[in-house]
Amino acid sequence: MRSTFLLLALMGLCTPSAVAEEPAKVAALAVEQPGEKIASEDARLPNFHAVDLGTTGIKLYRSASPVRALVKGRTVAPNDPETVKQAGQALSYIKAHGITTIVSLEDPIDEAKDGKQSVSVELERSAAQSAGIAFHSHPMRNARFKDMAPKAILDWLKDVDADINASTPKGGVLIHCAAGHDRTGLVAAYLRITVDHWPVDKAIAEMRALGHNWVKYSSNGGASSWHEDFLKQQFGPSSGATY
Repeated sequence: MRSTFLLLALMGLCTPSAVAEEPAKVAALAVEQPGEKIASEDARLPNFHAVDLGTTGIKLYRSASPVRALVKGRTVAPNDPETVKQAGQALSYIKAHGITTIVSLEDPIDEAKDGKQSVSVELERSAAQSAGIAFHSHPMRNARFKDMAPKAILDWLKDVDADINASTPKGGVLIHCAAGHDRTGLVAAYLRITVDHWPVDKAIAEMRALGHNWVKYSSNGGASSWHEDFLKQQFGPSSGATY
């Protein structure tokens, strides 16, 4: 009940009219900015939440990368025995949730540090295979959204959606990026709008409540992110889109 109340309150605060009323309010948003407002539903899985779509039989979940903490800030080979063991344990735990498919939005290059490519994607792919979990990769970089044509973003979202739909008859599906905030938030919002018929403002409010960093990915002083601007343009009241 408390989480529901908090989400409703955030929805009221995060509508476009609220953030556009005065420059001072935009500045305040940039200062108070972010983080997850609703705790993960599983203590062992970062930013883990069920996405309860209205479609019967859809068991969809969102989270951060389940192996990110094993490699973040470290130089680790993808075949390092201890890391492989821990990744296997993490994926077996996910399998115990009834999740049989993972749709990863991580881009190994996007997570690169100091010129070294992150091994998290391949580490997770291998651990998923060992655990009997199907692994689908739809790599995307947050920074790319700023310069991509709307049709290209929409095509990417449709491809992700197609993998989710094809996988749900086989069991639960987990979608994630690195932190589970931005790319994952965009996919979840797209599904809220196209499947649950949520208004765009409501879908964006949920994105923000679950950690979307709209200030970091903004071109308008922190009022909204590239991700949010795309949703408003494609599915907002003035877009003429119907679902």
